Amino acid sequence: MRVTLNNSKSDHDFPQSKFVIVGTQRTGSSAYAEALNTHPGIACGWEWGQKGLFIDKVRVAESSYSGDFSMLRAHERDHILSLLEKRPAWIGYRRLFRSSDKWIIKPAISPAIWADQMDRYIAWLSKNQGIHVIHIVRRDNIAWLRSKYMANLTRSFVGKSYPEGVSIKIPIEQAVRRILSKEFVDGRLATLSGTNPYLRINYEEFLDNRDCVIADSFSFLECAPLLTEEREQTIRRQSIRSPEEQVINYAELYDALSRRGLLYSNVKT
Repeated sequence: MRVTLNNSKSDHDFPQSKFVIVGTQRTGSSAYAEALNTHPGIACGWEWGQKGLFIDKVRVAESSYSGDFSMLRAHERDHILSLLEKRPAWIGYRRLFRSSDKWIIKPAISPAIWADQMDRYIAWLSKNQGIHVIHIVRRDNIAWLRSKYMANLTRSFVGKSYPEGVSIKIPIEQAVRRILSKEFVDGRLATLSGTNPYLRINYEEFLDNRDCVIADSFSFLECAPLLTEEREQTIRRQSIRSPEEQVINYAELYDALSRRGLLYSNVKT
């Protein structure tokens, strides 16, 4: 299915400028994408092709960036078509990668990395240097772990609050392996700063200073700023409790990660 607006097709009907939001899962990319979509010049889709294990993730991007959305699921297609009605200058989507604890010898040797086609996707992006890359990173690794384990336990994902009173115990060695995998994935994604227009977004800064981060993002995409009153002012948090309150073995986890220098992301650009 190739998109056609107003029953006619011209070079100006479809956005000529492309971007992608990359990162690991559970980094606030959904809220960030929603904020980008408040701008009439931007259409940001969901995680296209994320669910298909054997789907060609590069071909999903190539075809969708050209206006052919036949490889998307129906609700993904409906979503981006609704955004294209405002005739934006930019089209993009989210491409997230798993941080699995199931790897052999080192995080690079991981079934999840293979299934996500990360290296192939990065190589494709680096050859398409006109695609703008927005890399979202969550620095606080304990908060990130809490988010991952709580979401998996309660099945509370995008837009859903965690049930009140639920606490979790996070396996220490499994947590360490997950963080090492997260560091590897973010490190590989950061190499795109050398080939593509690149903007790094820290999730914590987005939470604390949303307006400034979004204004910088609009500038990065060469879009005119919006007036403050035109934007939503709050970010929906899934939990009002701190990791100290929600993670049963918080002290043990903190000590283990501190000894390994893994409390916060060490990824540099």
